[in-house]
Amino acid sequence: MLEGPDFFELEGKFVLMMSPQGMNSTGNRYWTASVMKLISFAAETDFQEIDFGHDFYATQSTQNNRSRILIAWLGMWQDFGSNTTLVEHTYGRAGALTIFRNLTLKNNRIVMKPVDNMVELREGPVFNGTLDMENEITALPQTAELIVSANWSQIVELQFLGRDGRFRHI
Repeated sequence: MLEGPDFFELEGKFVLMMSPQGMNSTGNRYWTASVMKLISFAAETDFQEIDFGHDFYATQSTQNNRSRILIAWLGMWQDFGSNTTLVEHTYGRAGALTIFRNLTLKNNRIVMKPVDNMVELREGPVFNGTLDMENEITALPQTAELIVSANWSQIVELQFLGRDGRFRHI
């Protein structure tokens, strides 16, 4: 099933974005196309993921006078079974919204970048420097921004240790 359609024009192309449900974990997807007739949508690309991860859902966008801005829902409402407790439920939450993202097109692919205003929310750094394989940061606040510059020809892995004692890898 495909839910939450969002149909908009982006840099001269028309985009139909929607959230698949009941499918394998492949995130939101979209097509770019040219509108041939008022009721015809001829896809020019395959159905593409816009964000990796199954918790990026129900995308909606709006246009301001400069750019197309997207926001989405984080947190699945699916029943994962009685043996699974979602971490956000321990804090009395059930999902959240993503940060606002500017959308552009590059080679018929949607490129997302946080809106420029996000920098106004920054506070002082907890750590500012270079980490090597032996270093780690342990005490981050509950809300944090992580800016990573890396040599992408090498494998880069981030590990987050949750309060439940489990590691989550990115």
